[in-house]
Amino acid sequence: FPSHDRCGGEWLTSSDGVTFTRRLNNFTIKLTSVAFNKTTSEFVAVGSNGVLVKSRSTARNVSSLGTRDFNCITSFEANTASYLVAVGDGGVIYRKVNEDAWIECTSGVTTDINFVGKFDNWVVAVGDAGVVLYSNDNGYTWRKVTTGITTNLFGAHVSGPKLIVVGEDMLLATMTFNETSSGINLLSRVSSDFAGSIPDYSGATHNDDTGEYGITSTPVS
Repeated sequence: FPSHDRCGGEWLTSSDGVTFTRRLNNFTIKLTSVAFNKTTSEFVAVGSNGVLVKSRSTARNVSSLGTRDFNCITSFEANTASYLVAVGDGGVIYRKVNEDAWIECTSGVTTDINFVGKFDNWVVAVGDAGVVLYSNDNGYTWRKVTTGITTNLFGAHVSGPKLIVVGEDMLLATMTFNETSSGINLLSRVSSDFAGSIPDYSGATHNDDTGEYGITSTPVS
């Protein structure tokens, strides 16, 4: 899960989702997001200053990919391969396939990217200044979606022909698109406003069985 406010420096694990054990404590660099690499059977966390922490059983390895802060990492399986994609400040995107080395991908943007996730055939990333990027080759090449949004975005979810993005100042936008061989063509966008003191929406998800969407927000300071 991405950490919108970038708090971190501690690693907790659990076998049941109820009782957690500290695996990494008093780490001086902030950790922002963690994913599980099925191929190597290890957890991979990212954080500030390009830090990359791999943990398997009781062992851990700390390395770095450049110097820019990472904000989110995701893992997924596709075409019998295991993928990791990490995104961060300055438009940075890194990709890893199976046990291959990490490679830096061209995002085409210089704004901070705050979230990345795999949905059906698409990998979607969103960031500051309304940036929405997508990849249809498992995170290798990226294209920008023109949405008309200028607000900072912190989360996204794709369900069928709908792309939900959430962000700063209670932004919640539902975009309808059609999928062609050349990519996503945006058909419409609807923004929803809710009264209240919630400053930012930070995440979105969807229940395919009931059709319900879930939205999370940052706490009021």
